[in-house]
Amino acid sequence: MAAWRSYMEHVKIKPNPDDNDAHIHATVLKQTKLIYKMARDLGFKIDETDIQGDAYASDGFIKTQIHQIDALIAIKNIAITLDSQHKFLIAFHTNNKPNDPDAQKN
Repeated sequence: MAAWRSYMEHVKIKPNPDDNDAHIHATVLKQTKLIYKMARDLGFKIDETDIQGDAYASDGFIKTQIHQIDALIAIKNIAITLDSQHKFLIAFHTNNKPNDPDAQKN
Protein backbone atom coordinates (compact mmCIF):
# COMPACT_ATOMS: atom_id res chain seq x y z
CA MET A 1 0.00 0.00 0.00
CA ALA A 2 1.49 3.32 -1.10
CA ALA A 3 0.19 5.28 1.92
CA TRP A 4 1.87 2.82 4.31
CA ARG A 5 5.20 2.98 2.44
CA SER A 6 5.05 6.78 2.33
CA TYR A 7 4.34 7.00 6.05
CA MET A 8 7.02 4.47 7.02
CA GLU A 9 9.67 6.19 4.90
CA HIS A 10 8.76 9.54 6.39
CA VAL A 11 8.91 8.49 10.06
CA LYS A 12 12.43 7.10 9.54
CA ILE A 13 13.67 10.63 8.86
CA LYS A 14 15.32 12.45 11.78
CA PRO A 15 14.68 16.14 11.08
CA ASN A 16 16.94 19.00 11.99
CA PRO A 17 15.67 20.98 14.99
CA ASP A 18 14.71 23.84 12.65
CA ASP A 19 12.58 21.47 10.54
CA ASN A 20 10.94 19.62 13.43
CA ASP A 21 7.57 21.44 13.29
CA ALA A 22 7.25 20.92 9.54
CA HIS A 23 8.23 17.26 9.96
CA ILE A 24 5.59 16.71 12.65
CA HIS A 25 2.96 18.37 10.45
CA ALA A 26 3.91 16.18 7.48
CA THR A 27 3.89 13.10 9.72
CA VAL A 28 0.34 13.85 10.88
CA LEU A 29 -0.82 14.33 7.29
CA LYS A 30 0.76 11.04 6.17
CA GLN A 31 -0.64 9.24 9.19
CA THR A 32 -4.10 10.61 8.45
CA LYS A 33 -3.82 9.48 4.84
CA LEU A 34 -2.75 6.00 5.97
CA ILE A 35 -5.64 5.67 8.45
CA TYR A 36 -8.07 6.92 5.82
CA LYS A 37 -6.86 4.39 3.23
CA MET A 38 -7.02 1.55 5.76
CA ALA A 39 -10.53 2.55 6.87
CA ARG A 40 -11.70 2.71 3.25
CA ASP A 41 -10.18 -0.72 2.53
CA LEU A 42 -12.07 -2.09 5.54
CA GLY A 43 -15.32 -0.69 4.18
CA PHE A 44 -15.76 2.38 6.38
CA LYS A 45 -17.40 5.27 4.61
CA ILE A 46 -15.69 8.24 6.23
CA ASP A 47 -14.12 11.39 4.92
CA GLU A 48 -10.43 12.05 5.34
CA THR A 49 -11.32 15.37 6.96
CA ASP A 50 -13.21 13.47 9.70
CA ILE A 51 -9.97 11.74 10.65
CA GLN A 52 -8.01 14.99 10.59
CA GLY A 53 -10.34 16.81 12.95
CA ASP A 54 -11.47 14.06 15.30
CA ALA A 55 -9.51 12.43 18.06
CA TYR A 56 -10.51 9.78 20.53
CA ALA A 57 -8.85 8.31 23.57
CA SER A 58 -10.74 6.09 25.99
CA ASP A 59 -11.16 7.19 29.58
CA GLY A 60 -9.16 4.15 30.72
CA PHE A 61 -6.28 5.06 28.43
CA ILE A 62 -6.21 8.62 29.74
CA LYS A 63 -6.31 7.45 33.37
CA THR A 64 -3.48 4.99 32.68
CA GLN A 65 -1.38 7.74 31.14
CA ILE A 66 -2.00 10.01 34.13
CA HIS A 67 -1.02 7.23 36.55
CA GLN A 68 2.16 6.52 34.59
CA ILE A 69 3.13 10.18 34.65
CA ASP A 70 2.41 10.34 38.40
CA ALA A 71 4.54 7.24 38.95
CA LEU A 72 7.44 8.73 37.00
CA ILE A 73 7.23 11.93 39.05
CA ALA A 74 7.19 9.86 42.25
CA ILE A 75 10.25 7.88 41.13
CA LYS A 76 12.07 11.13 40.43
CA ASN A 77 11.14 12.49 43.86
CA ILE A 78 12.31 9.27 45.53
CA ALA A 79 15.64 9.48 43.69
CA ILE A 80 16.11 13.10 44.76
CA THR A 81 15.33 12.21 48.38
CA LEU A 82 17.70 9.24 48.38
CA ASP A 83 20.45 11.35 46.83
CA SER A 84 20.07 14.07 49.47
CA GLN A 85 20.04 11.45 52.26
CA HIS A 86 23.18 9.88 50.82
CA LYS A 87 24.94 13.25 50.68
CA PHE A 88 23.87 14.01 54.25
CA LEU A 89 25.19 10.68 55.53
CA ILE A 90 28.52 11.14 53.77
CA ALA A 91 28.87 14.63 55.25
CA PHE A 92 27.79 13.40 58.68
CA HIS A 93 30.29 10.53 58.74
CA THR A 94 33.07 12.68 57.29
CA ASN A 95 32.59 15.40 59.92
CA ASN A 96 32.15 13.01 62.86
CA LYS A 97 35.19 10.77 62.49
CA PRO A 98 37.02 10.29 65.80
CA ASN A 99 40.57 11.61 65.98
CA ASP A 100 41.75 8.52 67.86
CA PRO A 101 42.54 5.70 65.36
CA ASP A 102 41.95 3.11 68.10
CA ALA A 103 38.37 4.33 68.54
CA GLN A 104 37.51 3.07 65.04
CA LYS A 105 38.26 -0.53 66.07
CA ASN A 106 35.19 -0.71 68.32
